[in-house]
Amino acid sequence: MLEGILYQIRRISNDQWFWIVTFVLAVVLSFWVGFAVFRYWQIEVCKPAMEVIKSGYG
Repeated sequence: MLEGILYQIRRISNDQWFWIVTFVLAVVLSFWVGFAVFRYWQIEVCKPAMEVIKSGYG
């Protein structure tokens, strides 16, 4: 079983490796950038609201 998988991996050409790596990097980077933007948006948008609540009810 493992030998068959290794044989299939060795049959992948350089062009196919390029597209596989490009796709994986695009997916990983898109999630990473999305998480970073979401965290920045959450901090910048929610912080003033939290400060208003603290100052009003604190």
